[in-house]
Amino acid sequence: MLNQVLEDIKKVPGRLTAESERLTHQAHDRLTGERVRLAKQARGALAGGRVGWWEANRAALTRVGSLLREAPELPGKERVEQAIEARLEAITAPPVAGWDAMNAKSAIAAVREVSDPVALHLLRHREEGDKNRRTVLVSIDERRAQL
Repeated sequence: MLNQVLEDIKKVPGRLTAESERLTHQAHDRLTGERVRLAKQARGALAGGRVGWWEANRAALTRVGSLLREAPELPGKERVEQAIEARLEAITAPPVAGWDAMNAKSAIAAVREVSDPVALHLLRHREEGDKNRRTVLVSIDERRAQL
């Protein structure tokens, strides 16, 4: 019986080495997978360019605002909520002066003058969430295709 215990003890360093190598390989594989996933996300963000950056900002501000509304009362919470709302309003404001008051014909004419893809994306976002005029949306899409 003592011989069996001694044999088992002699095997421990080999087992520890094997387990250590297994865990190292497993961690390496996980990190490699995470690195690949993050690289894909970064390529997607770069491919999206400024429009992707605008969408990411809008989504982040919207999410933080909703989390703050759900949070318990904290010192300064109201100021932070106001700052987030102001920033969200600033980045989602239509880039064409008087857009909200324009009729469809005026809006279509204004779209023809816009040459910034981000501005067109923002106008489309605003139009979809507000008046949702089909002819204006088609005009925005046509202008985006021209650029």
